[in-house]
Amino acid sequence: MIMTFEEVEPKKEKICQPLSSFSLLPDEITENILARVSRWNYPPLSLVSKSFRSLLSSMEIYKTRSQIGTEETCVYVCLQLHNQPHPSWFSVWAKPNNQTLTKQRGKIRFKKDPTGNSVVPTRIHSPRITSRSTVTVDPEIYLIGGPREEPSSSVWILDCRSHTWRNGPNMTVARPGGSMRIY
Repeated sequence: MIMTFEEVEPKKEKICQPLSSFSLLPDEITENILARVSRWNYPPLSLVSKSFRSLLSSMEIYKTRSQIGTEETCVYVCLQLHNQPHPSWFSVWAKPNNQTLTKQRGKIRFKKDPTGNSVVPTRIHSPRITSRSTVTVDPEIYLIGGPREEPSSSVWILDCRSHTWRNGPNMTVARPGGSMRIY
């Protein structure tokens, strides 16, 4: 009796990636859930997926945060550190579980935070401009002009909700440390 063996290739099974439970929810529900999360957690959450990143930087999530009362106080500071060639932007805000703000005599003051987490570098690249003039209008910070040594006609705008920079309209004349007025 002669036996023959056939080589049978194993069937390749398709490996299906499980869908994220968030991707099954309507955008409005996901937005409402994420609006309840502290902004401190937005940078790592934005790495989860493109849709999370898009939602976390959208205007809608900030409208929702305002409507449900989950806005957080945040101050932006630009510092020229001695070991850095260009100024860096930092954000300082009250953490939900470890408040870093106190109110004394009608003024808000920052308390010392033993964890060192009350000052956090924003995860954005600032334009390489040392502007002498900044102004804040609603959730945006405008940088105009340049230093005395390098007059500039550029205007940069930092959207504090999404931590993104964009070019504003250029001024008609390059200015060292341009100035502006808001009426």
